[in-house]
Amino acid sequence: MVNKIKKINPKQPGEFIFKQQPWGLYWKLMVLFLKSFRRNFRNIFFVFIMPIFFMVIFYFVLRDIYQNGTNMIKAGYILLAPMTAGITSLATTIAEWKNSIFLKRLDVTPVKKWQFISTLIIFYFIVSILSTFWTMLWTIIVDPQPTVKYLATINWGYFILGVILFIFVSIGIGILIGGLAKSVGMAQALALSFYFPSMFLSGIMIPAYVIAGARNIFNDIGYIFPHKYAATIAIYGWNINANPYIYDNPGDLTNKVSLIQAMGFSRLYIPIIVACGWSGGLFILSGLTFKWEVKN
Repeated sequence: MVNKIKKINPKQPGEFIFKQQPWGLYWKLMVLFLKSFRRNFRNIFFVFIMPIFFMVIFYFVLRDIYQNGTNMIKAGYILLAPMTAGITSLATTIAEWKNSIFLKRLDVTPVKKWQFISTLIIFYFIVSILSTFWTMLWTIIVDPQPTVKYLATINWGYFILGVILFIFVSIGIGILIGGLAKSVGMAQALALSFYFPSMFLSGIMIPAYVIAGARNIFNDIGYIFPHKYAATIAIYGWNINANPYIYDNPGDLTNKVSLIQAMGFSRLYIPIIVACGWSGGLFILSGLTFKWEVKN
């Protein structure tokens, strides 16, 4: 008896699997993103090596010149990791995909573009969380005993909220740059042109109270960068219990300013609202301007 071979539409198996397993599509995309991330050393360098490099250098160079010791500035160093992951790694990865056949074949798969972008956001959110823990671990390695003691004083609610908003802002900027860039070189140039000014003027590498105390144009420029608001929340949560005040003169304890005012805001709800707005606005703008193909 001869078995009859039934012709099957090649699209049906994939469509059937995705319909029967709603998370199957997202899982396959996550695995695909992970393979792409691991194969490119540039991603590993940007996310897990470069933030540690900057943190160690700035820690040992600047540890003796800030108020209240080095513990107060460690939150900014921890934020370097998700910032680097979202802006530099994500932007260049998207630009690289656009110049290959990867995104060009997306239309012939069951994957919708919004599913692709949403899964990419989830993937880089997880990567950013891991890189944040990785950098926090290194702050303990570099300065173990003081850091461990300081962790017990942190307001984890505000700190985690600030880190999450900071990650979303970084991912939004990365997608925006990667979606607009026509080449990997252009994406790297745009990402680094935004990365370094934001790193110094948003209160990440240089404490916000130092920038505000300078009372010059660079303090005003800092408010332009979306990272400033989310960084303020995270740094506030890191320091509010142990260092609730900043002193104009450390020798005069009566002349003090609250931590949030020293960082340039009258109330904490202001950076929270603005950071939420920046997060949502960047994702909307990225979706409206994203270019799936490179046109000469």
